[in-house]
Formats: sequence, C-alpha cells, structure tokens
Amino acid sequence: MTSYGFFTNKFILNSDINKISIGESGLLSISILLLISLLIHFLIPINNIVISIVISVGLILFLFFIKEIICVLKKIPYYYLIGLFLIFVPFIIIFNFHDDYNYYHLPYLNYLQSNKIIFGLANINTPLAYPQNSWLNFVSLFRIPNVGESALHIANAAIFFFFILYNIEKYFESSSKVKKLYSLIF
Repeated sequence: MTSYGFFTNKFILNSDINKISIGESGLLSISILLLISLLIHFLIPINNIVISIVISVGLILFLFFIKEIICVLKKIPYYYLIGLFLIFVPFIIIFNFHDDYNYYHLPYLNYLQSNKIIFGLANINTPLAYPQNSWLNFVSLFRIPNVGESALHIANAAIFFFFILYNIEKYFESSSKVKKLYSLIF
C-alpha cells in the first residue's frame, strides 16, 4: 500500500522521495486510495476486476519503488518492525464483525460491487447515507475475490500500523522532548 504514497509523493507532490517515511507514505496511500475509490465508484462499480487492477498497480509500483522502500526501512530499528508485526498479526487473523455489520456495512459493500453511484439512493435506504460509508469505499478495494470479508480487516490494520509506525519514526527523528512525548503517547 505504501507504493501509492511513494508514487504520489514523487510524481504528484514533486517532493524528494528520500524525505518521506514509511508511515507518511502509508497514510498518504490511504488518502489517495480513498480518492481513487470515490472517483471509480462515481463512474463504475468497484467489482473484482477493479479491485484486481488496483492491487496489481500497487504491486507494480511497489516493485518500482522497492529500493526507496528498503532504504527507508533501514532507518527504523528492526525490533520495532518485528514488534509492530507481532501486534498486528492477531488483529488481522482474529476478526470479529460488530453487530451492525450485516445491517450497515455489508449491504453498502454489496452495493459498491454491483452498482456505480446512484443519486437519491439514501431516500430508499437511509444507512447508505452515513458519512462513514466513504471509509467503506476505501475498504471495498480490499474485498479480495475468493477471500471475502476476512480481508477487510487488512485495511483497518493498515491504518493502525501506518499511524503507529509514523509516530515511531517521528519519535526517532525529533530532538524536541515535547514531540517525542507526543509520539510516545500515541
């Protein structure tokens, strides 16, 4: 997922690619993928073909930026990365949908995969008008074929992972005690 962030940083923001961290790149990727999912859904349904294309482009960009990603990862102590990985493995493996999943989220995800945007749809079914549904547009890009709903937790874990990694990176980069304390609290 960080590959979209490196691409955006280099080609759209015209920033130095060596100055972006993995955490920043991941959070930037999430923003870009949300924008991409909203634009795609405006024109066509986010079906398995679209999901496969988005994931394939991400993998191609990852291979394109692999040297930069490795250079940035070398700046982070390996035991922090292993610790983060061990924390998030149970988060991904043990998934438990909340009680409203079948009422709010699953119908909206099914709607995203079967239809492009339909104006006035909220008049028929009000849960489709809730603002958190833009988050589901992003999550729909991770509804991998033949894996189903269990892959949806990858997107949620990615947000937490990149946010915590961003704070770890800022902790090591900062010389200010206030910024270090702020990063440590998060």
